[in-house]
Amino acid sequence: MQSILRTLLSYSSPQVIALLTGTGIFFTVLFIAILRDEAQNRNARRPRPKDEWLFTRWDEKLFDAFIRTSPESVLKSLGVDAEQYLKDCAVAKVFRPNLKRLAARKLIGLFVVFMAVLLMILSGGSGMLITLAMLLSGYFLYEAGVSRVTHEAKRRRQQIMNELPRFMDLLQTALYINIPVNEAITITSKYLKGTLISEELMASMAETQVGAVSWQTALQDVATKYEVDTFSDFVLYLITGYEKGMSIYDVVSRQAREVRQFALVSAEENAGKVNNSVLVPIAIYKLVPLLVLIGLPFLNQLTSSGLV
Repeated sequence: MQSILRTLLSYSSPQVIALLTGTGIFFTVLFIAILRDEAQNRNARRPRPKDEWLFTRWDEKLFDAFIRTSPESVLKSLGVDAEQYLKDCAVAKVFRPNLKRLAARKLIGLFVVFMAVLLMILSGGSGMLITLAMLLSGYFLYEAGVSRVTHEAKRRRQQIMNELPRFMDLLQTALYINIPVNEAITITSKYLKGTLISEELMASMAETQVGAVSWQTALQDVATKYEVDTFSDFVLYLITGYEKGMSIYDVVSRQAREVRQFALVSAEENAGKVNNSVLVPIAIYKLVPLLVLIGLPFLNQLTSSGLV
């Protein structure tokens, strides 16, 4: 690989530059066409048959043709935790995540970025528009798959955390009038219809109504899926208190106070971060003119003395 690179760097003929340019344009146009096709297919009411388009599963085919190791190993070498990615896909509602496609697109993204850098070196900086398009295409191929899922999973976890205090307050009311725990959770979830926590709990509690699982297992499944500390603690204390014969109302009330306190501390921390992010630009804008005013007399003195 190093010998090939040295040869290309020492032989920057128009043919090599044209080859790199053509390859880069091909991958850039292919990338745009694939994104457009996937968006149309995702928004269509009836998805198109898999083999209708010319480049269907092109990334998986390239992976099978050139890579002999598992996609998990490739992703690990690229710094991606495949297990965590699958968990994020479950939270972000990404059905049928494809590790082979993810690994292939990351490798192709690295290849396109490498070609863009090589083209920029060989062409001496000419053709910057094509080089920039190649760099952007390679970057998005490398980052888009993981970053989009991670961002959506993080957003949904934060939404669960934000909706939990309201859910626990209403659950207390249902438990106060001695409604059984599973019915209280179902009633509260129905009342909060339209929220994410209601959607998840309604789906899990529906399994308990047909006798597939117990309400304890249903809550544990949601907690395991989202891995939100406050929600996991709430489920743990609720199940433990129920099994030990404690007052469920007291358990939920105590957890509700702790969750509200945690939410208040988190809000104060976020407010502090916002204040810092606002104050830093203001300080810079005030500091720069001050430095200019201080430095101008000194610079004039150096100029008049002939030192500058």
